Amino acid sequence: TLQQLHITCFFPKPSHGDPQCGARGGLTVTVKDPTSLFQQRRQFTVSGPALPVPAIAGSDVVLDCKCSIDLPREGVEVRWFRTRFDSPVHLYKDGLHQLRKQDEAYRHRTQLFVEEFINGNVSLRLGDVRVSDNGQYTCLVRYARLYEEAEIELKVIGQ
Repeated sequence: TLQQLHITCFFPKPSHGDPQCGARGGLTVTVKDPTSLFQQRRQFTVSGPALPVPAIAGSDVVLDCKCSIDLPREGVEVRWFRTRFDSPVHLYKDGLHQLRKQDEAYRHRTQLFVEEFINGNVSLRLGDVRVSDNGQYTCLVRYARLYEEAEIELKVIGQ
């Protein structure tokens, strides 16, 4: 037979302790504040190398960028750009590489390691490096309504 179980919960102010739930028969459950747990889960940082990344013109280079949390393939945006946010070097959003929005100068020369997102790796591989690739790159990660970014400098050495 089915029996009903009535649970009563008390949610005090955060400074007065954790919520308490109880039921007849002496059952007591302590519930951690779900909003603070959610906020802790969402916080992250994005980092890259402190020094310029050297590359020889004509070679391939990986611009390292690391997120402090493991990322899913869905629900995350990884955007690499230079001076224009709306003209990305590479954009991954909504589970897809958004190559139609990609800056023409980088077409067919970039790759993200999507299978490594689960390890927080959002690095960019840039192929056939050109002297014009020299300069600052921004690695931006947007996840769970938050975003963080890191700046990486590429130093191209002519052949």
